[in-house]
Amino acid sequence: MDQYPVTGHAAPYPPVNAMPPNGVPGSVHSSREQIPDVRGPQLNTGSSASLRQDPPQPAQPALPPRDATAVKPHGGSKLAKWPVALAMGMIVTALVAAIVPALLVYQKTTETRELARYSLAAAAVARGRAPPRDYLGMEVRVSNVDVVQGVGTLALTKITPYGRFAVGGASAFLHEDMDLVVNGNRFTLYAGTPAQEIDAAFTFTGGQATMYPFNSHTATINLYAITESDRQQLAADLAAGNPPSPDTLVPLDLTVVGGAQPVALNVTVGTTGRSGALMAVALTVTQTPLTMAFSGMVFAAMWLVALTTVALAIDAVWSARKVDARAVVMGGIVLAAMPLVRNTQPGVGPMGSVVDLAGLYWNVGLLRDSSKAAQNQQQQQQQQTKVDEQYAARVDPMEPPTKPMM
Repeated sequence: MDQYPVTGHAAPYPPVNAMPPNGVPGSVHSSREQIPDVRGPQLNTGSSASLRQDPPQPAQPALPPRDATAVKPHGGSKLAKWPVALAMGMIVTALVAAIVPALLVYQKTTETRELARYSLAAAAVARGRAPPRDYLGMEVRVSNVDVVQGVGTLALTKITPYGRFAVGGASAFLHEDMDLVVNGNRFTLYAGTPAQEIDAAFTFTGGQATMYPFNSHTATINLYAITESDRQQLAADLAAGNPPSPDTLVPLDLTVVGGAQPVALNVTVGTTGRSGALMAVALTVTQTPLTMAFSGMVFAAMWLVALTTVALAIDAVWSARKVDARAVVMGGIVLAAMPLVRNTQPGVGPMGSVVDLAGLYWNVGLLRDSSKAAQNQQQQQQQQTKVDEQYAARVDPMEPPTKPMM
């Protein structure tokens, strides 16, 4: 069998079993042509493995000895977790220390309690008189106060007649019809039945809701009671020009209670007239210290958010930082949420209040301008990016990247 001559070079291509020149598999060319070696001169070492030696690799630097006490990047030592646990414990402790007293103050503020008391017996003793036996006792509860609308509601409950005004002198049934007048509104109590509860509305005559949270509102409620027979006698005396009898009105024994709402109530009860039967209840409503503290926290938080957004916008524009689209969207969300946060304050006044003039309007303006500045900066950056991409597509990669004058 024919073999290729050994000339000091590696075996030439193709191998012996390659396709012969005549195109017939298995045949041998008769001229024994020499196939040129195109790979260049190589040393014949007698082994094909030596012809495929890998290039020498650079020596790897020796690793430093492992420190057993080093903190691992993931998990790590338990000692590294103590600062985080300590910080969380301090935060939880501070929250508990703030929330628990606030809840206790709120519970004390909203519980139903006695605000004022007018006792006929104590007043008679103070005047050196005997306590009256014939009178009408009741409890006046401040059930609803809306300082924004400037109205309120009184609930007259536990109306109990005593002496000659009661059936038998000692029962809950009225001896005769009686009119109870509250700020000019007349309510009739019918004889032979227990007196029903009466709801009477009143209006605040002093105070402005726009001064929230420093607003103070006042109202005066005048009320008296008169029997049907005394009312007819009073009308006859007035028609005849006679002075009314001092015992025409029914003496009242009042207890004013309030609560169940987050406002501070201050009530005083006084009497007018010779018999002291015309009652005047002076009511003053203010915001509680807890409400004022919460309003101050919301006010400070709104200013903090607004100033932080302004600082970020100024930094992005001044230092030409890349503006993320999420930052622009977040600015719009905060801008839309500002009025909602403002309305979370309990008993807040209408738009145009002190909290708006000192906070909300300025916050909204700053957020709007900051969001607009960030949006303009983002648009400019996007336009500059497009210009750079177009320039990079046109420039020859073999030429130095010299930008044209903008």
